[in-house]
Amino acid sequence: MIKSQSCYPHKKNKMKQLNFRLIFIMLLISISLQQQNKCNNHPALNKIINILKTVVGNNNQKTTEAIDRFDNEFKNSNPTKADSNILGVCSQFEGQESCCNKKKMSDFLDKMALFKVQTIQKENNIVQKLFKILVQQIKKCDCQMKPNTQKPQQIDNLKQNMNLKQLQTLINNLNKCNMKFQTTATQFLRGALCSVCSGINKISDYFDNTHSLLINQDSATKYQSQIDSSIECFSNLVTINGNNENPGMISIIEEIFNYYFLDKTCYNKIVQKILAIFQNNSVSPTKPGSSEKICCPQIVYKIQDQCDQIIQGDNQIDQLLNQRLLRNDLTLKENYDRKLQQNFNHDTDASIVKFGGVNILITSQLDEQINGIDNIIDISTDYDTNSNKIYQFSIIFMLILQALF
Repeated sequence: MIKSQSCYPHKKNKMKQLNFRLIFIMLLISISLQQQNKCNNHPALNKIINILKTVVGNNNQKTTEAIDRFDNEFKNSNPTKADSNILGVCSQFEGQESCCNKKKMSDFLDKMALFKVQTIQKENNIVQKLFKILVQQIKKCDCQMKPNTQKPQQIDNLKQNMNLKQLQTLINNLNKCNMKFQTTATQFLRGALCSVCSGINKISDYFDNTHSLLINQDSATKYQSQIDSSIECFSNLVTINGNNENPGMISIIEEIFNYYFLDKTCYNKIVQKILAIFQNNSVSPTKPGSSEKICCPQIVYKIQDQCDQIIQGDNQIDQLLNQRLLRNDLTLKENYDRKLQQNFNHDTDASIVKFGGVNILITSQLDEQINGIDNIIDISTDYDTNSNKIYQFSIIFMLILQALF
């Protein structure tokens, strides 16, 4: 008996091939989605997005939208073994399966770190407050002016007076202190941002089981040394008698009042009151009455308000300026210390390890833009992207067409 045979055996073979191809395509889709899920669940992603939006603030819609686009592209990325060209300033993760699989991603993080400078520059530091008080008191003084002199109406009028040599020394030293503080803070933020580029195959090397970041000991020590040094730099600017590098407030105030007025009546009336205010406003890298540091390398993904504000001195100076009142109030220092003690909270989100961990202090060529001058850095940010999902599914669609035809 002859067995029945299909009249179209080639169709059966084609169906088998089609089924195999469809299974292969579904496997590709499954692998792609699994890889995307790994990027979506990177332990640093939500943390760096939150800190970026905090640093940028609510008044920069364009940059906030750019952050959202970066966030979406990162989540939809496929981890790739990245080289130093792609990772840029985040190249410490070279060779790992990184979700920062495009150069524009590391470039974006690099540039975004500069927003830290803007945050610091928005508030007057303690020397800028001294300038404000001096201009205010010169304008109020009714002593006889020297010939061919005019009272400064704005702080810039005073600062631009090149005849005041000791004041110019103070301004130059202030710029150096600004540059040190702003650069260190920016490099620290850049280190936090780059942590998101750590490879998904190396997560346990950089995060513990609670997803706290692990920081290299040498990196943490370097940050602490640099930030403390920059804070002490500000402290030395407002000493009473000065030192080898800084003229001191007595010399500066005397020089200014001698330049504008014929006698020392105004100077004698005001100098002790100004000195009393700033004498009770020490800028220190440590918590009042303690050796605990104000700026902490173990707080990475949060804004350290006390650290950013320490160079501003006592906020009661601002209250006195607003009241247009100068008085020798010995409670200023006590109130300031008490407030700092109450608000001081080191809620850490990172741990320091002797071996391994991330380098939390990252330098960049963009740091050259930080010059310490009061002018706020103009940061042009955008993040153009074609959705990875669209690209990936277009590839899958082409594979399906090839399988069908």
